[in-house]
Amino acid sequence: MSRNRRINDEAVAFYIATYEEICKIPPGKVCLYGHIARLIYRPQNSRLVGQALKNLPMQSLDPRLITEENDQIDGNLVSLSSRFNGNTVPWWRVVSSQGIISLRGNTNDVERQKDKLVEENVEVLQNRKGNYTINLNEFGWFPAPEDEDDSDDSDDSDEEN
Repeated sequence: MSRNRRINDEAVAFYIATYEEICKIPPGKVCLYGHIARLIYRPQNSRLVGQALKNLPMQSLDPRLITEENDQIDGNLVSLSSRFNGNTVPWWRVVSSQGIISLRGNTNDVERQKDKLVEENVEVLQNRKGNYTINLNEFGWFPAPEDEDDSDDSDDSDEEN
């Protein structure tokens, strides 16, 4: 029996969409988990964006790692890892809806995210609770989904005078 749950095709498609959208965030900007979910037309799935980032391999995985004996490594993640990994997806540019770097089990990851943002000239402050925060008004990146019309709702009817 497998020790880890395998990632199904629907999840793989979600991960790909998530990683592709995160790759669009320009250096020196941050985006929210929820906004990424909205951009990929899954606004109810902001936590799954976090899950996709949690499962992002930090480097490309060797396909030879997949064997019947080693069922902890999901073949879908291995095949994705050559295109999407911690070196190709700017995971550090995604923060919580309050502009806070999300806490993880490993505090070194929080420090690493802060350091990567600072390298991109993003101002990262520490609040009274010790959380690292980013001013979303200054550093936020919030494009509309591609199919949303930015034009006004003016009447374009052809009226005869």
